[in-house]
Amino acid sequence: MTLSDSSKPGAYQRAGWVILLVLSILLAVNSLFFGLVGVTPAIFETDTGVAWGEFSGAYPTVATLLDLAERLNGSGYFGTALFTAIITFYGLRKGIRWTWMVDQGFWSLQRTMGAFLVLGFGTMLVGALMFVNRGGSQENIVQNSAYFVWEWSLIMAAVILTAIGLILFESILHDAGDRVLARIGATAYLFGAVLLVAGEAIGLPQGDEFYPLIVIYVVLAFLAQAAIGGALLHTGLLPIWVGWTTIVWNIGWLIILPLLSPGDIYFPVLHHLMPLLIGFLLLLRSFARVAA
Repeated sequence: MTLSDSSKPGAYQRAGWVILLVLSILLAVNSLFFGLVGVTPAIFETDTGVAWGEFSGAYPTVATLLDLAERLNGSGYFGTALFTAIITFYGLRKGIRWTWMVDQGFWSLQRTMGAFLVLGFGTMLVGALMFVNRGGSQENIVQNSAYFVWEWSLIMAAVILTAIGLILFESILHDAGDRVLARIGATAYLFGAVLLVAGEAIGLPQGDEFYPLIVIYVVLAFLAQAAIGGALLHTGLLPIWVGWTTIVWNIGWLIILPLLSPGDIYFPVLHHLMPLLIGFLLLLRSFARVAA
């Protein structure tokens, strides 16, 4: 007999879960704000007595690092709060005192895979926001090399997380009846991810990436995810529109990008939206089963 079977919560335990859930949501909202905004000038001036514009003008490098630290702290707390909210919601709905470390069914292969894909998108989003924050110009890299290293490291980490998620997803699709397409897709994306990490790591910290490797990754990533879409159609694991959307999205961008932007076809967000959709839908389905 497990603890989750023998220790059903009373009213005060449920109240505790509700309090933890509410606090987690509040923390997630607050930390997401700071993760997206960075240093808030009004708060900075209140705390230090110095205007943020004056400080950043006098010490631009320190100001950039402070803003980076604020965004990273906000992103880290957001991830922690979101994780805590999922755990507490699971415990509240299932009616148990302890959740993920006691109930071994919580971390199923499907949930783990979904978590990796969603986390991959979140990590990429932070890196993309950092790119937008510095204006995306090559001139800023030399002056803010530490900032740039963090930015590219997050982008590379996102690709690695997505690759792990797709490898796990291949096992799920294999069990669902697909023997070829999922394996081709997961293998191709993993190979492309290795090339991307190598190509971007070469350019650190000055930003001189080896572009041919990036191009190979882009092509492999689009084709790999299109194959994953085909596997979804074959297995019926998710609604048919998910498979078709994945195929059309990846093949479409593979054709359009060389025409619209021949000088630079690498836009990281395009390679993480479909994994986010797949991971999110599988997480929803797994938690819906628990709630039922």
